[in-house]
Amino acid sequence: MSKFNAKILIADDVQVSRETVKLILEKSGYQVVEVKDGQEGIDTIDASFDVAIVDLMMPGVGGLEFLKFIKKEFPLTQVVVLSGMGKISDVINVIREGAYWYLPKPIESQALKAIVEKAMEHRSLFLNECEIINQEEASLNNSEFFGNSEVVLSLISEVEQIAPLNCNVLIQGEDGVGKRSISRVIHCKSSRKNGPYVAIDCRALEVDRLEAELFGYERGAVTGALSARPGKLEIANKGTLVLNFVEEMPIDLQNKLFNVLESKKCSRIGGKDVRDIDVRFLATSSPNFEELCNQKVFNRDLYTKLSVGKLSVPSLKERMEDIEIIAQELLRRIGGRMNKSFSINQEAISALQKHEFSGNVRELENICEMAVATCTCDVIELKDLKLELSNNKSAKEAGGVSIGGMTLADIERLALYETLKLCKGNKAAAARILEISEKSIYNKMKRLGMRD
Repeated sequence: MSKFNAKILIADDVQVSRETVKLILEKSGYQVVEVKDGQEGIDTIDASFDVAIVDLMMPGVGGLEFLKFIKKEFPLTQVVVLSGMGKISDVINVIREGAYWYLPKPIESQALKAIVEKAMEHRSLFLNECEIINQEEASLNNSEFFGNSEVVLSLISEVEQIAPLNCNVLIQGEDGVGKRSISRVIHCKSSRKNGPYVAIDCRALEVDRLEAELFGYERGAVTGALSARPGKLEIANKGTLVLNFVEEMPIDLQNKLFNVLESKKCSRIGGKDVRDIDVRFLATSSPNFEELCNQKVFNRDLYTKLSVGKLSVPSLKERMEDIEIIAQELLRRIGGRMNKSFSINQEAISALQKHEFSGNVRELENICEMAVATCTCDVIELKDLKLELSNNKSAKEAGGVSIGGMTLADIERLALYETLKLCKGNKAAAARILEISEKSIYNKMKRLGMRD
């Protein structure tokens, strides 16, 4: 992030001290806002501030209380605490409450600039790991769940009830039904909406890499670790951590994660410091998750911790009456990205309603994108849908899909689609099968108009 875009709040009741800090930082290119006490700071601060510099001793709402407010409401904002007292107990208290650093008064110019730069780097690292969600758009009606079927209306009602409860939630359903969209909605409708939203794919990473991503590590603790790195558990503090495909997590790591949920504490790999964490866990899984516990493949205690709340997401075949409205909305979105407008005729809708969607809404979206990429007008017809590219029932019964008459682009798209499906979305594995680089997978998907 450029210094000229960085925004810093200074809260200090001593005018000379405020002006000194402001002058130092403005000369370095930062945008600076001054407030004279903690209450004015509470009234002023919002998520746009990158760093807050807070004097510990202020009348009314003091620095420690203001720090607690910032870390609760805007946990990504880094806080540097100033004090002329210099007590060791003060340092311990502010660091424990989440301050990034503590600086004694009088302020030394170079020290202040160095600490602010480090705090900005720390914030950038956290932001890179977090998904920034447009909260106004994060609603079920703006995801895969537009529709009027009974199962969709029931799901919307359940999500509205469970989101504010702050409990851990297990979201179950087939691939492609929209479990990740539900996790975003739950986050944005919870008290943690201003906190980090962090997701990790338990299926896509090797065991050692998954542990390192979750817990973080100190320098030299894992292969190639030239510097320390916080884990997803640490980054998601005061926010939401989504464990996608949690049933794929190795049993040893399940046990370690259970201890985190039980103690609300974690340590980096190779580290001695124990960190308190305040994280809401959302886990997504396949529908047969309970059976995995019965087979002792998954830690039942962890399952119990993760499934305080439970949501079951219906497959597309359970709400086929919503096909028309979903297809129209998907075409509206796709057209919006291209500055075009597309519609779909009734013959094409009827064909979609008879199609077996093994890939659910994600498959329907791919079909719509392929149709838009190959159609010659703005009305999608049956011939544009290329339903033979999906694993429908007739194709299975015929023993495969005939490529006769298909374009080379369609054949390439089919090969890529089927290989990625075989590899459960793992692009590295698909690249090895297709004997191309993983980067080529991404390039081909982009060229062929395929969504991730």
